[in-house]
Amino acid sequence: MGLVETTRAEKFNLIAHSKGGIDARHFISTLVGHEIVASLSTLSTPHLGTPIADYLIEKYLSGDAITKKLVQRISFLFAGQSPNPTELIRDLSIKEMLTFNQSNPNMENVYYQSFASTMNTAQDDLLYALTFKYLTRIAGENDGMIPLQNAVWGDRFEHIRAQKGISHAAITDIMRRNIGNLQIPQIYLGIISGLRALGL
Repeated sequence: MGLVETTRAEKFNLIAHSKGGIDARHFISTLVGHEIVASLSTLSTPHLGTPIADYLIEKYLSGDAITKKLVQRISFLFAGQSPNPTELIRDLSIKEMLTFNQSNPNMENVYYQSFASTMNTAQDDLLYALTFKYLTRIAGENDGMIPLQNAVWGDRFEHIRAQKGISHAAITDIMRRNIGNLQIPQIYLGIISGLRALGL
């Protein structure tokens, strides 16, 4: 626990995006992180999995060469190429996340809240255009990677909206510019303010 020794803080508030939220939940529930974590706020995290993972794994196992390249690309959008892009995608499938949720329940002494954005049209972020259209057809509102309802977790949930749709990556302020009428850094400052108001 080098961070504890360095900061001398007793508790931490974690804010995590996408798969980082899953990793944080594992840390809290399984690796006894609940001893030092006061809260977890997740953004665009596939708590209930994503149909994109199910689709890719099904196609990948069929030996489709194009899908193998897509798995590499999609895994990068989630969390990089390590340790194994195929395993990473499988872990985020609806079935695997159901198992994960059963094995990593919320801890009573930790406050959980979740946030997610949605794209309005495929033109909001062309990187996610195809996955956005697929998810819209089978699951409704989504950010190009995660159906809105699959990102809901914890004591509080907020759907982040702007004049223009916000993609899975854009919610991290990767483009360093306003999205419609929304300044992305204000989302994170708002999360911090909300946690402070709760005394966390």
